[in-house]
Amino acid sequence: MTAIIAKFLTSVATAAPFIGTPPGQVFLAAMSAETLAEALAVVGVTRAELTATARG
Repeated sequence: MTAIIAKFLTSVATAAPFIGTPPGQVFLAAMSAETLAEALAVVGVTRAELTATARG
């Protein structure tokens, strides 16, 4: 999860000069959606592992 957050923050910092422009806003929205999808995948895997352990 830390790597996902770091990747997002790096992308936002790199694009900072353009965030106020329409293409920059599209980029930010796309990065946010991608980051959210990656984070939810990690949460899903963790939840599945914890469920399997609890039933173990």
